[in-house]
Amino acid sequence: MLLSLLVYLSELCRNLSMFSTDRLTVPEYVSRLQNRRSGSDPRAVSPGVSADVQAALETPLPALRSAIKTLKSAKDTSDFDETRRAIAEIFQLVEEAWILPALGRQVAEEICNRIRLDGGLELLLQLLQTPAVEITYESAKLLEQILVSDNRDYVARMGLGVILNLTRAQDDAQLARSVSGILEHMFKHTEETSAQLIGNGALDALLFWCRGTDPTVLRHCAVALANCAMHGGHRCQRLMAEKRAAEWLFPLAFSKEDELIRFHACLAVAVLAANRELEREVVRSGTLELVEPFIASLDPDEFARSLLDRADSMQGRTAADLQQLLPCWTGRAWRASASPPSTCAWRPASSPGSATPGYSRRSARCRV
Repeated sequence: MLLSLLVYLSELCRNLSMFSTDRLTVPEYVSRLQNRRSGSDPRAVSPGVSADVQAALETPLPALRSAIKTLKSAKDTSDFDETRRAIAEIFQLVEEAWILPALGRQVAEEICNRIRLDGGLELLLQLLQTPAVEITYESAKLLEQILVSDNRDYVARMGLGVILNLTRAQDDAQLARSVSGILEHMFKHTEETSAQLIGNGALDALLFWCRGTDPTVLRHCAVALANCAMHGGHRCQRLMAEKRAAEWLFPLAFSKEDELIRFHACLAVAVLAANRELEREVVRSGTLELVEPFIASLDPDEFARSLLDRADSMQGRTAADLQQLLPCWTGRAWRASASPPSTCAWRPASSPGSATPGYSRRSARCRV
């Protein structure tokens, strides 16, 4: 079953690479990032960056420096309106960078790193602790968009407690949309970071949000759980099993709202099932039975195109993420003949005491 998913992921990454320079629909405002601008500071760009990326950065970097300077000043003077305007301006620059055709990831990573180097990331972590709830919302929304690798390192060292405090506001639906996305990225950091997050309630928050119906939150939860299973190692996989994560993945894997939710829920449960110590528990959840039928229903080309057309997927997976799945592939003997695709029927749980509210653990009745 995991073998089928790995093969599908490999094909998907190939298609993503093939389509990455063939984006057909691009918002008009993105063209602003491609304008050449003389007199910009070349030292603001990392060494080794291509000429095309440097050209794309010539306009946004001065604007970014100005916005961060304004944000610092507004914070020092407690000017909430100016603070919100500065955050909004930075957010727009980041958002435009991520969806830039062909060069988006490289340009966005440079901008995100510049935010940290200019002190913007430190400011955001401070603003997340402000009593002004609107500033908290907007700061969390921006933080979610800039958690590239080096910024995750910074947050893990300097701001993990801030993030964990935010997870305690589980009933705040607006905050959950951003905090679940922040956790999605932080669970890609290291095994130790993932263990700290789980030990301090982050996994509990994700599983709580899995009960909801907001597609954005459910998408973040599914990706976060997949990242935790892939990057957290055996220790975090055991902790996920103790929290009965496989059972909470069932409604996500059966989601009719979003194929991306189903995809990452299936990925998470397949990785958990590849752990011999957890396989029996995962099988009992019933979620594993949904994986192969879902894979069989997808066309890699169409799915890759749909991912590229979604702005919230721009920070998604790269081919390098397949490396995290190699231990699952080589660590056990997979049969060449996996179970054939089956038809699964879902029905709401009839018992109020079922393990997953609103769903039956054994409600996936698969017929060969």
